[in-house]
Amino acid sequence: MSDDTRYFVRRRAGEIDVQLSQFGRDFVRSVIDEMVGSRDDETSPWHSSLTQPIDPSKDSDDIGHVAAREVTISSTIAVTLKTIYADSLTDSEAWAWLSSLQLVLRFTSAKLSLSSDDDVEQLSDDSLNHVRSIQGLLFDLATCLG
Repeated sequence: MSDDTRYFVRRRAGEIDVQLSQFGRDFVRSVIDEMVGSRDDETSPWHSSLTQPIDPSKDSDDIGHVAAREVTISSTIAVTLKTIYADSLTDSEAWAWLSSLQLVLRFTSAKLSLSSDDDVEQLSDDSLNHVRSIQGLLFDLATCLG
């Protein structure tokens, strides 16, 4: 995915056109499927990343917050998968995509053990392109929503 391509375009009527190719949509589908498939694997580095808050001081060990987070994650992913091949998205669907792609990036970072710039520098070209593709989609969608 190139840096100068727009994958999401806001139209005057308010909808957001998804200008991903079939390959791009299949890529998004595959990274979400991989993430979802590892969600129940308690040995996966992603498992602890998924079930913890981004800021643990906000809701440490509160089972209600954990359950609410899991429901939100599940519904966000469901909306994204339901609209993966749609030509356009509503704002709420686009926010679901954004949230899902953020989760995918978090999953990918955990899977590749990325915690510093040095870790990123050690990535293979394929892994680096994979991470940059996810980031590119995130940045383009965030710009469109912003």
